[in-house]
Amino acid sequence: DKSSTIDMSILQLIVQCALLSFEMPDSWFSSLTLHPERIALMYIPGNSRSDLAEAVAASGHVGWYTCPRGHPYSVGGCTMPMELSICLHPGCGAQIGGRNHVSVYGVKKLDVTTLEDKVPLGYSFDNSRTGATRYSVLHTQIIRLIVHLCICLGISQTTDRATIKSIRDHFGKTKMGMKELSDLFLIEARENFKEIMRQLELGEGDTTLTIHLILRYIVQNR
Repeated sequence: DKSSTIDMSILQLIVQCALLSFEMPDSWFSSLTLHPERIALMYIPGNSRSDLAEAVAASGHVGWYTCPRGHPYSVGGCTMPMELSICLHPGCGAQIGGRNHVSVYGVKKLDVTTLEDKVPLGYSFDNSRTGATRYSVLHTQIIRLIVHLCICLGISQTTDRATIKSIRDHFGKTKMGMKELSDLFLIEARENFKEIMRQLELGEGDTTLTIHLILRYIVQNR
């Protein structure tokens, strides 16, 4: 059936990701596959934007600043400071705003383009199916498929107790076995694969071939 065909495609791609990791030992592919304990310290390609970047994207035409203690706030209208206020972040109360387009001392204007690309380190299941800032839906799904396959492969081979503990702690699955955790990433990979099929309007076989070619291209152009 269709489910078993997709599972066969996923298995083929896992094998290619494993080979890719050995061919590119300094890549993020290799880190996820051979050193899964490093996930918490890594920027994961295709990860969701940060909460602040989500707010920026939804806020429309406003200027974004940080108070002297680093808490973000927005300014509407002309987006430049025209009045004084205080930071409403709990326990802060620092002076913010300004007069005549000049901010008070310590306030900094944020570069929104940089902010939109800012994402947290590590992996979050909560963000695994949300939109990504920089990429199209298709690109995001391809990147996430590769990420999920590499993590699945990496944690399924982990036997060191300290590594297992750090992986469980990072994912917030402290009582889950590595096989169960690996299966969660397989589920994510299947969803990515299905969405790639929808985006490309191709069947399982042609979609698998397309991803194989993408992985081969990455190796040839590293």
